[in-house]
Amino acid sequence: CMALECGVYGLVAGLLSAKLVIMKDEKFNFVNIIIILIIAMIAGRVVGGLFNAIYLGIKPDASYTFKAFLNSYIVVQLPSIILQFILIPIIVTPLKKLEGNNKIEESEANE
Repeated sequence: CMALECGVYGLVAGLLSAKLVIMKDEKFNFVNIIIILIIAMIAGRVVGGLFNAIYLGIKPDASYTFKAFLNSYIVVQLPSIILQFILIPIIVTPLKKLEGNNKIEESEANE
């Protein structure tokens, strides 16, 4: 389940970071990162929840409920969600700037 969830995080974040630019000004790059992070988290958690519902739902006792989903994916993981909102923009923003500098250097080298 976690492998699917993390895979969807990476897929959605990668696709959106290549295609989605909400604020074009680089000063507000963190806004783009936060929005992409929110969408990726929701998509990953939905896929993880669906997988658990299918996997645990086929058992005879079928104990996986929506309440269990909310508890395991929201309440229990709330500290890690907050930590991701703090750390990921701090890590990604300088990497985006570095990527932009490399593109400028490559274009100058090609001229």
